[in-house]
Amino acid sequence: RKETGINLFVAEEKGKVLGYIVVGIDSYLSKLYGFKWGRIISLAVDPPYHGRGIGPLLVSEGLKWLKKKNVKYVEVGTDQNNIAAIRTYEKNGFRVIYSGITLSQWL
Repeated sequence: RKETGINLFVAEEKGKVLGYIVVGIDSYLSKLYGFKWGRIISLAVDPPYHGRGIGPLLVSEGLKWLKKKNVKYVEVGTDQNNIAAIRTYEKNGFRVIYSGITLSQWL
C-alpha cells in the first residue's frame, strides 16, 4: 500500500539509539473510507532497554504526530504471541479487534 506522510521517531540516550517507531498515513484506505487512516508501520526497542517505558513513549509520540496530521483512525498489527507489543499498544489506547491464523504450504 502506498504510504503518504511517513515519519520516524528515534529514542536516544547519550547518542545511542534505544528504539524507533515509523508511522504513516495510508492513502488508499484514507480514500476508501473518506477520512485519514494512519498506521504504525514499525516499532522496535533494543532488548536491553525493554521495560523502561521506551516503547509506549515512542507510540505516544507517533500518535501525536498522526493527530497533528488530522488522522482519525490508527491501526497496528503484531503477532498474537507478542505480549510485550500488545501491552505497549494497549498503554496508548489500542484494543485488539481481530486475531487471525495464517496458513502456509511449501510447493
